[in-house]
Amino acid sequence: MASSSASNGASVANSAKEPTPGDEPAAADAAATGTFASQAKQALDAWQSLQNALGNVTSHAQVFSHVASAVDRHVDTEGEIQKKDARIASLQSAIDNQFDNFEERFSKWDLDRKELEEQIAKNETASNAKLKDVVQRIKASHLQEVEKLKKTLEGEEKKSTALAGKLRDANSKIKKGEELFAKCSEEVDQWKGYVSELKEVEFTKFDAKIKSLSDRCCTIARNYFFCDLPERSFLDQAHWERVIDSLDVPLTFPPSNSRVAKHVRMAGCLHIIARTLCTEIFKPCYIPDSTPFSNSFKKILAEQFRADVSKERITRALILSTFSPEDSTTAMMNNAQISSAQVQNLLSPLGANEKFGKELDKIFLDAGEVWKDTAQHSKKMIEAFPEDDFLDHPWAIMDEFTIPTTNTTTATTTTTTATEPNQDIPDGSEMLNLFPCIYVPEDDKIVFPGIALLYSQGIVSAAKKEVARKPRSAWN
Repeated sequence: MASSSASNGASVANSAKEPTPGDEPAAADAAATGTFASQAKQALDAWQSLQNALGNVTSHAQVFSHVASAVDRHVDTEGEIQKKDARIASLQSAIDNQFDNFEERFSKWDLDRKELEEQIAKNETASNAKLKDVVQRIKASHLQEVEKLKKTLEGEEKKSTALAGKLRDANSKIKKGEELFAKCSEEVDQWKGYVSELKEVEFTKFDAKIKSLSDRCCTIARNYFFCDLPERSFLDQAHWERVIDSLDVPLTFPPSNSRVAKHVRMAGCLHIIARTLCTEIFKPCYIPDSTPFSNSFKKILAEQFRADVSKERITRALILSTFSPEDSTTAMMNNAQISSAQVQNLLSPLGANEKFGKELDKIFLDAGEVWKDTAQHSKKMIEAFPEDDFLDHPWAIMDEFTIPTTNTTTATTTTTTATEPNQDIPDGSEMLNLFPCIYVPEDDKIVFPGIALLYSQGIVSAAKKEVARKPRSAWN
């Protein structure tokens, strides 16, 4: 603002210094005017200076105000700075303390580290020594195991070589066996063809024939042994002992002609005939000119039957096909005659005579003919004695052997069959077979029950009592 006033004043002064020519009054006025202008200018200058001074004062006041404010702020800042310095000093002290503690702990840690490293070094040294020792022992053990394994391997290689040889031999044998099996299969097929020739037996007719044989045996025993004997017949004690020894279960023979004695002689005769039928006549096959072979085959077939029914059937069919029916019949007839002669010789002191021999020959021949049909039967038929585990089936008993009442030669001829198993055979009882049981095991069928003398029947105990009463001198 002062600059603007000065410029205006300068312009007025310049205007006064240049008067217009020819105008003097005007010049005087102008001079006066100039003086006023000069004064005005001075005043204006003074005013301008005053304004400038005032402006400066105002400016300085503001500056002073700012400076005072800055001083105040500086004082506050100085206080803050002092506080900060104090905080910094405190923090520096804490840092120094922390650093001192850290250095102290670091020194301790470093010492512990060095001790630990030394301990680790010592442990490593000891461990290395132990490890080395363990490695050495393991190595030695391993080497021993390797040696053992080498020896075992060598042994196994030898065994393998031997087994390979055996395997070759086995394969060769297997090949031969297969060839033999093929040949045997052909033979088996051929044998099965023989088996197909076996036939079923009509049990009704067969039962009637067996029943007829048992009746005939009872009849001749009754006719020729239920009779009086001369006194001299009782003198040959050795022969009587042979008769007693031939029985499967001992039987007492009173040396008299009492009813009991005759019944006992009759029972002994029936048992000997029955046993001979079982062992000599009732055979699955007859080998011409060889009775021992026939007996051997009977045992073989019995063993095969127990092991495998089909084996017995094949073997029996093969044997039957080996010989002609005529040769088998001839062998059977010869065997029947020989067996009959043996029985006659054994029973001679009991009353066997020539007529008895002829009837016995006929019975044995007829029994052989009847039994030939069983050989052709597709299922095995066996004859059973009590010792063949047949005590638990209902054997028939003869009433006349129960309790004798009078000393007479008359006797009943009937037989009674038990209606329930073991009905008449107490546990532990003995019995004497008088005619064999005929049995088909595959069908569990009893064709003929068989006849037995139970030792609980009357004649057995009565015979013992009679012998006990009669002096032994009667045999001499």
